[in-house]
Amino acid sequence: MMTSTEVRAFAEQVAKFMPGWHAASAGELGDMVDGTVSKITRLADKACVLVSLVGDGDRFELCAGWPKYKSGERYHPDEILSITVATKRTAEAVASEIERRLLPKYLPAYAKALTNITARDTEQAAMQACAGRLAALVGASAGENGRGGYGLYGATPECVLKVSVKTRGTSLELIDLDEVTAARILTLLKQREEAATREEASNETSEQTGSKTASATERSDGEEVVS
Repeated sequence: MMTSTEVRAFAEQVAKFMPGWHAASAGELGDMVDGTVSKITRLADKACVLVSLVGDGDRFELCAGWPKYKSGERYHPDEILSITVATKRTAEAVASEIERRLLPKYLPAYAKALTNITARDTEQAAMQACAGRLAALVGASAGENGRGGYGLYGATPECVLKVSVKTRGTSLELIDLDEVTAARILTLLKQREEAATREEASNETSEQTGSKTASATERSDGEEVVS
């Protein structure tokens, strides 16, 4: 059976037949999954192929690696992508197998992963910023609530049972309000709803007016002049 050092040396040879890819040294492996001996990384976007020995040590398992969110959580793909190749194959042949059997499905999936990570990290940053602004209003602190959002903790008013900031909006749980305070809050929410309804109706009217104007212009342009 090949030693870890031999596998890493072989991975370096494989990478030489894959332009734009680099084989990691032992110190560059980081927090790889159990059993991984080496990895071959694409320099452009950090896509990587994890290399390990399987069976009786007579085959390489070449598994697609996935990026992480800013939180450190590893991205979970829809499908685990991997191939196996006999260890007796040449480095050039293994590189060819990777490019023929693994990369055609892996690289588009990796690009999708990067897009999803960017989108979620952006959402997380927006939620965190919103929670921070709300917390500053009452002298509280903001932090993750363990349910995919952010909450306010510490010095919140006694009537505020919970504040939860998520992508779709912010939820407030209020208790023991006096009638005047409750009435003010409900009136504010009602006014906001009515303003949103008026804005939506105005936008629909503008769209209809624009459509009619465009249709009239088309008819005018299409008329023939009779002398």
